[in-house]
Amino acid sequence: MNLYGEILWFFAGVMTYKLGVTLLNYRHMQSFVREVTYQMLKLLGSISEDVSFAKALKYKALYESNTPKEQIENIKEIDRTTLTNWKKSTANKMVAFYPRKFTSELNFYDWDGAMKVLENIYKEEAKTQKK
Repeated sequence: MNLYGEILWFFAGVMTYKLGVTLLNYRHMQSFVREVTYQMLKLLGSISEDVSFAKALKYKALYESNTPKEQIENIKEIDRTTLTNWKKSTANKMVAFYPRKFTSELNFYDWDGAMKVLENIYKEEAKTQKK
C-alpha cells in the first residue's frame, strides 16, 4: 500500500472514532437530560402536594377560627387561581427552556401532561422495586 492509502485509512479511522464518540456523547446527554427531567417532575409534584396540604391546613384553621364562610370561599378562589397560574407558568417555562437538541424527549407540553408523565414514572419505579 502506498503512503496516500495509509494516510487515507488513518483519516478514515480518525473520522470513525470522532463519529463514534459524538454518538456516545449524544446518547449519554440524552439519558442525562431525561433523568434531570424526571427528577424535576418529581420535585414539582412534591411541591404541588405540599401546597395542597398547607392549603387544607389553612382552611381548617380558618373554619375553626369562625371566619365567615364567604371570606373563606374568597380565599379558596384566590388560592385556586394562584395555584393554577403557578402550574401553567411552571410547565410553560420547563417547555420553553428545555434543551432544543432533546425536545423529542419531552413528553408533555402542559401541567396535566407533565403529571401524566410523572404518574408513569412512579408506575415504572413501582414495577422495578417489585422485581
